[in-house]
Amino acid sequence: MYFSPSLEIENTYNKHGVSISIVGDVEDYEFYIFYKRPKIKKYFFGLFQKLNEKYFTGRTNQTKYDALLAIKALLDNNLELLRTKWG
Repeated sequence: MYFSPSLEIENTYNKHGVSISIVGDVEDYEFYIFYKRPKIKKYFFGLFQKLNEKYFTGRTNQTKYDALLAIKALLDNNLELLRTKWG
């Protein structure tokens, strides 16, 4: 039986958040980092748009340093770093 501990943190004011999961064995593990935010989705040649309140993007094979950096970026409201690295 396997268990992947996860942590989810969300800024309730701007609806941005990160979810972090640890996957693998004790000796060999990696982090999955998911970035959640509201995003406007355009369609039909940009004529129409719809707001997706819970737009997710994720990255696998992340390090402990990456996970701590994502949490710090969210706490510091550094949305540009979150967008460029995990968006």
